[in-house]
Amino acid sequence: MYKHDVVPVELRPTVAQTVIDYMNNMVCSMLNSRLSELVQKSDPPFVGADASYGDFFVSQTKKAFTLSVEAREGELERGARTIINEAERMRQFGFTASEYERAKANYMSRLERLYKERENQKNDYYVQNLVNHFLTGEALPGIEMEYTLMQQIAPAITVDQINTYAKSLPTRENVVMLVMMPQKEGIKVPTKEEILSLYESALNDKLEPYTETVSNEPLVAVTPKAGKVVKETREPITDALVWTLSNGATVVIKKTDFKEDQILFTATSRGGFSLTNPEDVVITKVLDDIATLGGLGKFSAIDLKKNLAGKNVSINPSIGINNEQLSGSSSPKDLETFMQLIYLSYTDVRKDDEAFDSYITRMRAQLVNMESLPMIAFQDSLSKTLFNNNPYVNRLTSKMLDQINYDRALQIIKERFANAADFTFVFVGNIDPATVKPLVETYIGSLPANKAKKEDWKNLNNVPVRGVISKQFDKEMQTPKSTVYKIYSGKIPYTVENKIMADITKQIFDQVFTRTIREDEGGTYGVGVSMSVTYYPEDYFVFLYGFDTDVAIKDRLIARAQKEIENVMKNGVEKTDFAKVIEYMQKNYTQNLRENNYWLSVLTNRYFLGKDMHSTFEATLKSMTPEKIDNFIKTALTQGNEVEIIMNGFKK
Repeated sequence: MYKHDVVPVELRPTVAQTVIDYMNNMVCSMLNSRLSELVQKSDPPFVGADASYGDFFVSQTKKAFTLSVEAREGELERGARTIINEAERMRQFGFTASEYERAKANYMSRLERLYKERENQKNDYYVQNLVNHFLTGEALPGIEMEYTLMQQIAPAITVDQINTYAKSLPTRENVVMLVMMPQKEGIKVPTKEEILSLYESALNDKLEPYTETVSNEPLVAVTPKAGKVVKETREPITDALVWTLSNGATVVIKKTDFKEDQILFTATSRGGFSLTNPEDVVITKVLDDIATLGGLGKFSAIDLKKNLAGKNVSINPSIGINNEQLSGSSSPKDLETFMQLIYLSYTDVRKDDEAFDSYITRMRAQLVNMESLPMIAFQDSLSKTLFNNNPYVNRLTSKMLDQINYDRALQIIKERFANAADFTFVFVGNIDPATVKPLVETYIGSLPANKAKKEDWKNLNNVPVRGVISKQFDKEMQTPKSTVYKIYSGKIPYTVENKIMADITKQIFDQVFTRTIREDEGGTYGVGVSMSVTYYPEDYFVFLYGFDTDVAIKDRLIARAQKEIENVMKNGVEKTDFAKVIEYMQKNYTQNLRENNYWLSVLTNRYFLGKDMHSTFEATLKSMTPEKIDNFIKTALTQGNEVEIIMNGFKK
């Protein structure tokens, strides 16, 4: 941490503070990009690193330019030396013009989106700005003035000016070095003298200027041969436009006026890794990560990010247990770029051996560190007990990493996205059908497809165990505590009504346990409660509550929690609790009707599950009564399937 004086109070409401904030943003953005590139090396110098500028801890009288690093076990010196070197490289040589242009483009793109969505911001956006203004005295110009101002300021600030400022940040005085590491056998904690010696030594390392190769190639070099829209209908529930393409793909378009600069997207198909071979079970745990490691087409993940600078687009492939999905978002002006990313995600997932080696190295370090944490032992016990040690549910461990075959993982990813005819592509937002139609025909209508092949998921038996099970174990901890989880499960149909009642039940017990376990007993900061109804591999529910507490009083709190559940089943839910929940859910539903995310979920479920989870929602919610919830709770929590996991901490 390189300490700096704060901006004088009288300058904070002025343009001077705005310029300083902008330059700090640029410096940290460019330096973080360099650190991200180092992470992608086959033998990365650290697991992760970050550059930031802000308060020196909680002080408002000092600021700090901070570099942090997460080092691999036994490689603290290497990781620390690298970030000191990068700060020095910045101080000695600055940044390149191309780096600055990308950072500036990304900054202005984000600001433009805020400006365009200025009429749709949530209350917390204004609260955060007001709190910051009150605490720091910084200006509160509003997005209209800020956007107008930055359109003038950003182009006027040159890369040389940015570099002059950047070189002032890594000072030689007022430097704080903080090391946090586990107390673990075999790990040596460095002395103060050793840390200072490392710092001084790193300052004397000979460095070269940062260099990069920037490609100006288009994302898709050759425009694919377009397909055609062969059928057009309307989805009756949402009035969305539905196109059937010549390759068999289904495209659903719902235009909204909720947000001017937002288009949301999913493409979903049944199957997922339930259709992979049993021997691929370890690989299925890393498919989502591997899908994005190498980038797309001719662009590595790093080069792709550079190519997309200034564009409001994002795309994420995922392969779950029962589906494969591509999800993302775009602004209207960047829609063609977004469609090209969709096309490449299906046709040209790039292999990058160096990025894969880096991923395995970093994952090994992270997993080894995680496996020493008590809560990981607890989560392992919970998942193995609840799902009967199902290998598809158990988490990835460090010992499994050597079983991951990169080529096989890429093969699975390509297989799962090989048939566009089995996918439904859903677009929701400020999207013009006439504008997007030729893009859909070009970049989705050209995708490889087999109209005769429709897949469904397989049952991998990942359902909660039947019967009553209780497990306790002891675990050494620095600060001993007990962690208690109780899970009820059983069969309940996946319907709109049951999902609503599960949500109400969860919120009812939130209030019950807050009054009793937290406030009356005073034995925990809070009780976590969840209840879900699912459809895969069969219709079932899971109701869970859990809390941390002192080992000495855990039995008392467990008994109190059980007493409160029995009280609700015997005497029914409190009318005031019920009324609060219904009021909140009605308000939330009304707000959801003006959210693109909500309609994206409605349409995705409509085509993926073949279920209408929208039309009857409001009427069903209004039909709820305390008596219905009482019956639902009794039906759910008396099926005889209960799992209790308790971890008791101790200190040697």
